[in-house]
Amino acid sequence: MKRVARTVAQVEHICLEIRERYQSDQQPLTVEYKKWVPPRTDSQRKKFHAMIGDLREFTGDPNMKEWIKGMSFYPQIYIEHAGEGKTVPRSESQLSKDEESEVIEHLYLIGTQLPGFDWSEP
Repeated sequence: MKRVARTVAQVEHICLEIRERYQSDQQPLTVEYKKWVPPRTDSQRKKFHAMIGDLREFTGDPNMKEWIKGMSFYPQIYIEHAGEGKTVPRSESQLSKDEESEVIEHLYLIGTQLPGFDWSEP
């Protein structure tokens, strides 16, 4: 279950609720908290995919999204699997609003470096 608390009072209420709900349960419980970051917007998602489509169509590269994800500006995440750690591109669906904005700005820069390239009309 995922809960969002906007005030300290809400955090206290959630903690009391957890204590009451799981008080008699002897199973271990993991509780995680982290700072809330606004997720990307639907318009950002649409813009990103439209831009990738424009670049794919112009260059003829069917793997444009993977190429973009491999660039240095694209947000990365560290993962471990079977004891081996590596850095991989974050899933586009997991980007924050600010991260998605930065990626879109870099896509505009890429477009300016392609002679004869024009973005499609929205």
